[in-house]
Amino acid sequence: MKQTGTEDAVSTEAWLQQTLDEILARVRQLLAVTGCAFQVVDWERGAIRPAAAWFADEETREALAPVLTRTYDRERGGVTEAAIEAGEALLIGSVEDWAGASALRRRLYEQLDPVAAERAWAWYESSSYISCPVRTGDGRTLGVLAISSSRPHPPLTAEDLRVVEVFADLAALALERAQRAREAL
Repeated sequence: MKQTGTEDAVSTEAWLQQTLDEILARVRQLLAVTGCAFQVVDWERGAIRPAAAWFADEETREALAPVLTRTYDRERGGVTEAAIEAGEALLIGSVEDWAGASALRRRLYEQLDPVAAERAWAWYESSSYISCPVRTGDGRTLGVLAISSSRPHPPLTAEDLRVVEVFADLAALALERAQRAREAL
């Protein structure tokens, strides 16, 4: 029985979600993380959204939920925009040491209600991060693989960064394959 275009699109999206979730599961097996997400950028709309995400607990999920889907903001960006604008993977051992911290904090407090802003900022302050661009073979940036490790876990390291870069490359292959499948419909 031949699938319709709609069924093919649903099948492609399900395959992509399963693949990205599996990659995140492998990241979690190798690294002590409290959160990880594939953040994709819709360049036409100037928006960021998660294609897949995992959080160690409900507290982390609540802290990050308000910042996962948002407008792409070059001036007051988070770790997603920082990696894309830098054009390379970033290791942020402490938000206090990161040049973009004050702009991010202002954005959180301007765009979120006070409780959500305080929760998100407290989470940023207690964590280390890796944000790695996810690029296609022809150099298009699709988004980032972002991971975090909160206390009491040790901060993320340069070795962790190399692992994340490999997984970001795998995600790029999956996203590119899914995009080609959608375009073929």
